[in-house]
Amino acid sequence: MPRNENLAHPRHICFSFLRAQGEIVGLLVVVILLIFLGFVYLTFSLRGQGSEYSDVRYHLQAQGLLAALLSLDTGGERFQDLLASCYSTQETCSALEGRVREVFQAALREDEDYHLTLHGGGTLLVDAGGCGTGITSSIPFSFERVFYEGTLLLCRKRNHS
Repeated sequence: MPRNENLAHPRHICFSFLRAQGEIVGLLVVVILLIFLGFVYLTFSLRGQGSEYSDVRYHLQAQGLLAALLSLDTGGERFQDLLASCYSTQETCSALEGRVREVFQAALREDEDYHLTLHGGGTLLVDAGGCGTGITSSIPFSFERVFYEGTLLLCRKRNHS
């Protein structure tokens, strides 16, 4: 029975309580470390997917801009009418290109650029912008019995340091 008396001794209770607290603190440190490593893992794994989502958003932006451009009506002058005029009289194509530049200057951010080609009846009518590579969107349509195709390429401008 002397063993039971040692277990009831206040010094023994104090040491076992401190030992239990140490184990709990150790377990807490391990859990916090696992949570931190989980956040680090999620941050890096989602960073790789961001470019895919960015490409999809960029494609949708290109598609929307091209569709909006083709249905543009400013001051009673429809973009499609300007395009048909350019198809019939090549001299009017410069006015159309000027309108395209105005629209994209207003629609795009400063770090974005574009390259737009408009073909009508197999002839290149408009070739405007400065992109080389990027996200492409294309819309075929017909207007006044002529088949047209608009292709818009959106890209990010490179920083020249």
